[in-house]
Amino acid sequence: AGELWMSDVMHGPAVVVGERVKRKTSLIAFIDDATRVIPHAAFALSENTASFLPVLEQAILRRGLPQKLFVDNGANDRSKHLALVCAKLGIALIHARPYQPQG
Repeated sequence: AGELWMSDVMHGPAVVVGERVKRKTSLIAFIDDATRVIPHAAFALSENTASFLPVLEQAILRRGLPQKLFVDNGANDRSKHLALVCAKLGIALIHARPYQPQG
């Protein structure tokens, strides 16, 4: 457990924010590849690094550091900030091959 976590983002429901403005949400989730445990998942109002990192932080606080993190090729997955955070924590960041999400 904790050797490899996989992350993915999917579109969630639209929600009303403030003055009846509908906003799309995204579900950001992490799953432990060996145990299928979900260390953490949360809805966010945007699909970017600023939304992704707090969900990763909560996953780490709940389940400890993974050795490897497997992500897609989206802009937030390829961000220098995510790469730096993973490097500082000793997490090997692995990206899926383009157009082959299964790796």
